[in-house]
Amino acid sequence: MTMHIEHEEAMRADFHDRFAETLKTLLPNISDAQRAQCAARIAEYEQRWHAGPYAQEWEFLHAAYADFRDHPQEMARFAADLDANRELWKGNGLTDVMRRSVDQARTIAAEERSALAVLREQQPIRRER
Repeated sequence: MTMHIEHEEAMRADFHDRFAETLKTLLPNISDAQRAQCAARIAEYEQRWHAGPYAQEWEFLHAAYADFRDHPQEMARFAADLDANRELWKGNGLTDVMRRSVDQARTIAAEERSALAVLREQQPIRRER
């Protein structure tokens, strides 16, 4: 099934918002109630896309994000290879939607790394006594 552009745009917006909710849960001053609200919104995004006709596209985007988060150097090489050999990859089944998902996943993983670095800097240093 071909993904219509309006559905792709909705998926990308929801994916971005879903990870923004995840980052909110890491804030030091968030209450348990706020954390629960974030978790509920995250679950809503996951349910909506897992139950819908574009579950595969959502899963691909999520997997690409996880790969960029966990293996940034390897995925950077993979993305560079995609850029250099676009026609070869398209011929082997990589769709334009998938390619854009790789780009979005890279961006979100980089944003997350930056946000986590800032949060680490803001945390008070605790010393054992």
